[in-house]
Amino acid sequence: YCEAATYYMILRGVDRFRTEYKNYPGALEVEPDIGRLKKSIEKVLNDYHIPLNAIAIKDDYIHEVCRYGGAELHAMAAFMGGCAAQEAIKILTEQYIPVDNLFLFNTMTSKTTQLKI
Repeated sequence: YCEAATYYMILRGVDRFRTEYKNYPGALEVEPDIGRLKKSIEKVLNDYHIPLNAIAIKDDYIHEVCRYGGAELHAMAAFMGGCAAQEAIKILTEQYIPVDNLFLFNTMTSKTTQLKI
């Protein structure tokens, strides 16, 4: 798995966490939510039938996700909205080839990845 896939699984764990606890990890307390988020990620990996040792999810990644507490950078949200609009235009005009399956954007490195899941 690539690093983008690792973050994708972490974010799927965040979605599971939010469903179970009704808030984002770290929004109320950081330290207790780290363990809860780890368990949520393990459940997601089980759902996808991925062995726990097959994907390297460092504790630093989980801690960082809990630390920001569900915050959203407006500039990155606008960028992703622009990407979605571009893909919609491709579909509507039937020109060019739309992104196939999953599109991930790493805001730390400004790199994109396309995965088929």
